Amino acid sequence: MFRIDAAVALACFFIRKSEGSEMNDLRLMKLMYLAERESIGQIGSTFTGATFASLPKGPILSEILTLSKSSEPNEWTRCIAFEKHDGEKSNHFRMLRELDPREHFSQAELDILEQVWRDYGSRTKWQLVDLTHEFPEWNKAVCQPEAPVRSLPISLEDILEKGLLRDRETAHVVAEAIRSYEDL
Repeated sequence: MFRIDAAVALACFFIRKSEGSEMNDLRLMKLMYLAERESIGQIGSTFTGATFASLPKGPILSEILTLSKSSEPNEWTRCIAFEKHDGEKSNHFRMLRELDPREHFSQAELDILEQVWRDYGSRTKWQLVDLTHEFPEWNKAVCQPEAPVRSLPISLEDILEKGLLRDRETAHVVAEAIRSYEDL
């Protein structure tokens, strides 16, 4: 089940690290995907309970894309503003109100976030797109001009088996455990 409070805390963690407490939208979405992927691989859980999808610019968290386009009042829009390209800046998120990640995540999760920031935080949005295009779980079929759809789901099993190189049985068991925990 998607946890919007955890999604906001995750986004705030990365936006706070960025200069001026704002970050390009695509860069934030990639960092959030990388954090979820690392968490799945290292501790067998997700931060947000989000679903994953392949889009032409790489894998994303589906609910974050939806929230970023929403103008409905919710925890996301109270804490994070989406600002469209204005000629000087690209589309970006700006933090309105910070959530303390320590109130939402365990120390192991915070360590993963710090690791993701150290490993990927200095990369540009296009470097992150290129990186995530190399992930085996990403389905490049969404990039074909004749593609009937521009978004395809990515299962936990695909992330575990294809991306994190777990055998099929282990991938299935871990994915089921994650889903069971998130349904609580």
